[in-house]
Amino acid sequence: GKISSHSMKLFRVALFLFAVLPLCLALLDQAPSSSFTEIDQSSLISFVLSQQKANGIFGDIKNSYFAVTILSRLNIPVPQESALCDQAHKTIIAEPDFRFYALSISKTLRCKNSLPASTFFASESQSAGNLSQIHLDVLSAELLNQPFPESILDKALSQATPSKSTLHNTGLALQILATYARNPSVSSASRKKIENVVSSASIQKIFDLASRPKRSTAQVIWFEQSLVSPIKTTALIVDAISDLLKEFPQESTVDEQQVYQLGEYFLIQRRVRSLENAFYLLEGLNALSHGPLPVVLTISSPHPILSAASKASETSFKVRVTNLLGEHVTKARVYLLQAAPVSDDSNVILSNQELFPVSETEYGLNLLKKPEPGAYNLQFSVAPVQDGQAKARYVGFSSATLRAKVVTTITISDFELNVQDSPDDVMHRRIIVNYGEQSKRMALTPKQRVTVSFKVRNQVQMRLLRPRQVFLRFTHFLNLHEFYIVAKLDPKLHFSASLSTAGLKGINGEYRATLLIGDAFVQNQIEWDFGVFDITFGDNIEGRPVLQKQVLLPEIHHEFRPAEKRPNPFISLVFSGLVLAPIFFLLVGWLTVGVNVNNFPFSGPQFLYAVGFHTCLGAILALFVIYWIELTMFQTLGYLALLAIPTIPLGQQTLRYVHFANQPKVKTN
Repeated sequence: GKISSHSMKLFRVALFLFAVLPLCLALLDQAPSSSFTEIDQSSLISFVLSQQKANGIFGDIKNSYFAVTILSRLNIPVPQESALCDQAHKTIIAEPDFRFYALSISKTLRCKNSLPASTFFASESQSAGNLSQIHLDVLSAELLNQPFPESILDKALSQATPSKSTLHNTGLALQILATYARNPSVSSASRKKIENVVSSASIQKIFDLASRPKRSTAQVIWFEQSLVSPIKTTALIVDAISDLLKEFPQESTVDEQQVYQLGEYFLIQRRVRSLENAFYLLEGLNALSHGPLPVVLTISSPHPILSAASKASETSFKVRVTNLLGEHVTKARVYLLQAAPVSDDSNVILSNQELFPVSETEYGLNLLKKPEPGAYNLQFSVAPVQDGQAKARYVGFSSATLRAKVVTTITISDFELNVQDSPDDVMHRRIIVNYGEQSKRMALTPKQRVTVSFKVRNQVQMRLLRPRQVFLRFTHFLNLHEFYIVAKLDPKLHFSASLSTAGLKGINGEYRATLLIGDAFVQNQIEWDFGVFDITFGDNIEGRPVLQKQVLLPEIHHEFRPAEKRPNPFISLVFSGLVLAPIFFLLVGWLTVGVNVNNFPFSGPQFLYAVGFHTCLGAILALFVIYWIELTMFQTLGYLALLAIPTIPLGQQTLRYVHFANQPKVKTN
């Protein structure tokens, strides 16, 4: 018998899953949210160039090294090379600890200043050498093709295990080991020591130490180290492991999901705010994009906007499959799992389609034969095609969603003007106006009513549309007063609008009528002058002032209150002297007569009471002075209440002692 259409659809879906499922078994659940696009690269370049000073350098020698390296890797000319060469030459002579940065700048810019014949290891002479300085010394020796001391290798080997060191020192130690492994003069015994450290199990243990924050939007991991930038620590470790695996190839057992999460972390951090973080951001992305570690693929669309007005061959949706740096690295099979409008995910318009190669780097799919304008969610899966000779293992994904936008051109049809002499009048004049033309000039009175009706159609299939912004604008010819009316949409997709003279402010004259239509999915926004109306409100309002639009108003001049007259400075000084005179007389009296302290207790608890009481009195007097200078009344009362708490009991005890001390002693037999 005949196979039903429903059974045939099920058969096609099963056949598609049978062909695609084996390719997706080793894929990631989802693709990275994006890649390091050209826009990101331009933003990074702009940031680096903005850090250059007027004298041509980027600050200290370290920042200059970061900037020069970033620009050279992105193939951007470095401005004012001579100033940077001078800075590098001075650093080589005066600051040996920063020699590597200067040597690297000189080599990158090909400076004319001669490089030193040899280098010395500043940390070798110190038993407790700084690992950061050792790392710089090793890199300097590599630039100058100098031999490496074995003692440094032993120190790096001891720090290469995270359990015996910090994560930052582990990254530096691995970087040193990678530099040793690249040097052909290193002995086979030393290479064997390094190879023993770089085992699949030890590398996986290092990756397992990455932080795992719980996030609902993005699962990312990184290597955290206090007092050190996480971007730097993560990039040091990832870049070193990548370099070591290049020197000692082996079957990688690194979890692909962890590599994806590390790449997602670097992409989240791409808006850097320092040259150091910018340098290590590129280091990390480069290590995850080129090398023996699993290379996670991403998908993006160079042109996510499609025009329904274009030819059918031009409505193909194109995607690019790249690494995290946005570079094409391998061929792949790209599948569209489903396409549905953003507003209705259940309305699947296309599913289970394999994209065809458009070029070496792009894949395409004819999204719709007759695309409707709107936004669509497209869900893709990507399976890399391994060529057998590739050193890297490319990792695809089973689900990634891209947004496509279909736009169209519109036209106006069935445009009519209906004029009624009064609201109750059944008869009306009907005027048909073709789109692009203009009706004859019409004279109206306030009692007449004008209704506009029209339809908006897709210019390709002539289907009715419902754009979101539809207005009528009436503009006075002389004073440019504008009045807007929102067009209403009925269930049959007919637009209509009625002119109300209330918004015209009772101003006689000619008005230009304009139809305005706009929408996010419309290419040709419409601004059509369809007629001119001469409206007369009557003779009794001719004297109304003409409204002006955007007229320059007179400047406002503020007059501040003049300062109050103050007394002569001599009078102020005399008054201040009279206020302070009692204090002067008190001091003179004390010096002349003397201070009577006979009743002041100098022992026992009464001494503490007396000292505390006088201290509180002094604090109250100081509070009055501060109140006179800056405090308000309510603030002063609050502080005074606090001071009264110890003053009252201390004063009671002090006065009680004085009272009993002044009474005559009674003699007893």
